[in-house]
Amino acid sequence: MALGARPATVWRLILTQGAKPVVIGSAVGVTAALLLASLAAAALSGVDFRDPADYAAVMAGVGTLAAAAMLFPARRATRIEPTVALRTE
Repeated sequence: MALGARPATVWRLILTQGAKPVVIGSAVGVTAALLLASLAAAALSGVDFRDPADYAAVMAGVGTLAAAAMLFPARRATRIEPTVALRTE
């Protein structure tokens, strides 16, 4: 944590920097899945590959895991005293 930085600023920085790749990756992944759904549908009959509920559930799961992966380091970073961290280095 930078000297003089507020915990809310550190939280916002970590969450926005972590959320950008998740959003971009999700958009690319959903687009690729929709484009390749016709190939998968040809191989498996009776399966609906364009079900929006499935895509929403997967994106919610990925978003939850990504949020947890960002929140734990952010919480730890805001609890460290900057002067103590600088003394150890």
